[in-house]
Amino acid sequence: MRLFFLPALILMVAFSFAYSQEKKDPIEVRMDAAMRDNPSTAGMLDAIAVAKREWDSRMNEDYAKLKKRMPADEWVAFVQAQKSWLAYRDVQIESLNTTYSKMEGTMWIPVRAHAEMDLTKQRAQFLKETLDLLSER
Repeated sequence: MRLFFLPALILMVAFSFAYSQEKKDPIEVRMDAAMRDNPSTAGMLDAIAVAKREWDSRMNEDYAKLKKRMPADEWVAFVQAQKSWLAYRDVQIESLNTTYSKMEGTMWIPVRAHAEMDLTKQRAQFLKETLDLLSER
């Protein structure tokens, strides 16, 4: 029984890893690779900054696509939601800065930057999901 269990476990872990790599967005894959290539604090910050710009760019592209696809009343409501999200994001970044400024050690600098980038990533993913939803009409 043990002889069967170990190979099965190894295969499950390998398939799980391969599946998780497939599901990663190309932005995340590039960021992870850049961090592996330069794991210094500066290298991680650079990789995160690039990823944040890419998520922001994707978000703006999808925002423009949504504008073209939404009727006027829906677009007005969406613009208001986006403005509210921008205000939330800005306050959340202030909160992150306050929290992480009290942490000791340079390891927290890229952790804070990643948390900030994640806000934009999540909104970009939401806009993409909204575009996908509109295609169901």
